[in-house]
Amino acid sequence: MAPDNHANPNEVARRVNAMNRAQLTWALLTFESQVPLDFSAAYLASLTLDQLRHILWTAILCLTPAT
Repeated sequence: MAPDNHANPNEVARRVNAMNRAQLTWALLTFESQVPLDFSAAYLASLTLDQLRHILWTAILCLTPAT
């Protein structure tokens, strides 16, 4: 997911909520920001979908610059 929705939390939530486990995991493992996310695939596999969504939503809103 491209972090281009910084100004619209509802749109970010809608897009993240539509993602499946594989998409969420890939997005978290490849997320680029000034503060690196350091998650292993095994750790992410142990989380619920809601936990994955919450982490990604927070990362997008907090770790991407405003456009």
